[in-house]
Amino acid sequence: MLKVMGDILLALDSGNLAMLPCSTYRPSAEFDIVDHDTLLRRLQTSYGFDGIVIKWFISYLSGRVQYVQTPTTTSSQSPVVH
Repeated sequence: MLKVMGDILLALDSGNLAMLPCSTYRPSAEFDIVDHDTLLRRLQTSYGFDGIVIKWFISYLSGRVQYVQTPTTTSSQSPVVH
């Protein structure tokens, strides 16, 4: 996972487009594997996002929980900590 993340960041730093096809897609999955503080800092410093856009990301990333659910049981919800 670290290698893939490193390759994606190198591509973006070089001005290239980076895509990661996934067999199962959850819109929030990408944010679950990235340190939120690093992502926000990167969006601000590397891509110039600020103001309302950064506030939207902060709001989206705040208070997230994760749990495992099977047909017969659901684990307790715990905060996503990065």
